[in-house]
Amino acid sequence: MHNCVGILYEIILFGGNLQIPIVLAINSAYTKQATVVMYSALKNAKQSTKYSFFVITHDLKDSDIKFIDSVLRSHTNLTDLQIIFVSDSDYNSIPLIGRFGREAFFRLFIPKLLPNLDKLIYLDSDTMVLSDLTQLFDTNVDGKAYAACSEKRLYSYKWNVLVCRDMQSRFEFFDKIGFDILDNQTHYTNSGVMIINNKYWIQHNWLDRAMNFVAQNIGDINFSCPDQDALNILAWQDGVDSRVYLDWKYNVSNNFVLDKCDKQNLVLQANFRSLYYDGNSGKDFEPAIIHYAGGIKPWNGGTELLSAKYREYAKEIGWNIKTNTINVFRWILNFLIKFILFFVPYGLVKFFFKFKVKIKLFLKALLPKFMIRFIKKFI
Repeated sequence: MHNCVGILYEIILFGGNLQIPIVLAINSAYTKQATVVMYSALKNAKQSTKYSFFVITHDLKDSDIKFIDSVLRSHTNLTDLQIIFVSDSDYNSIPLIGRFGREAFFRLFIPKLLPNLDKLIYLDSDTMVLSDLTQLFDTNVDGKAYAACSEKRLYSYKWNVLVCRDMQSRFEFFDKIGFDILDNQTHYTNSGVMIINNKYWIQHNWLDRAMNFVAQNIGDINFSCPDQDALNILAWQDGVDSRVYLDWKYNVSNNFVLDKCDKQNLVLQANFRSLYYDGNSGKDFEPAIIHYAGGIKPWNGGTELLSAKYREYAKEIGWNIKTNTINVFRWILNFLIKFILFFVPYGLVKFFFKFKVKIKLFLKALLPKFMIRFIKKFI
């Protein structure tokens, strides 16, 4: 078992080419997925763009490292690849919460593991890069904690309760704290794609603050996305100007794709853009990064929608993915269950509070006083 920082290999390039640091955090089971992320970034990079990859892990095997090495080493856009091992003590200090593994918290340890990086791109291992990332990395985060995509527009759609099991619990959790997910100044952001100002995180002690917040709320059943929730709370505590909001094209979630798309170039049509982005809704929208944030992934039964290109890249690195239609039907069944369990009660509650006064007047006229006193505390 590795328990220290290890460097797989390093290539030093001369000539002043841009080197963009990209960080991923994985366990051994996600080796191939992370390799697709890095491969897709290299595949779509401009000739002048150079990437340095840093993979944070705790349990990568030698065979996993050799696989990554064999796929990426020959790419001229790669300047550096480092495998960073989290120590056993740090790993064991991370709590297990819900369905999330400890690896979800590794991004919080970036200030400790990579203190020499002032600024970096962080990508979840269930993403796919479809464009050059120079413009994304050029995002100015001076004096900011990070840049990420807001989820406000997604949360504002009532039907999202059908595809996001955590939405209602997240509303309840943040309402209790006083954080308004839909507020124009305190957007809830997705942490799957971020430009991290590592200097800011170090100066403002974000690692300790985030882990303290997690420890304080670990018993709350509505604490549904702990690492991401912690990042949002810390940014909220640091002020409304502590974040930069990215264009939606940098974190296009397959959860919310309702329209067909061109499989060749993955250009999504106008109504998808109107869902994802407030401006220029009449124009086609070309995503830069796809984020497979939902339960259906391209490797476990994903449909053709936004998955064909992923499987193409997977095949190019030697990973053949077969579509499992049984998983698709299982997802549809889960979708219907969510509709019955969440959407219907949510609609009834909304109806009740909308007509609360009228209901009270109706009951007052219809029921005896002793019964009204009995039920008054409930409505």
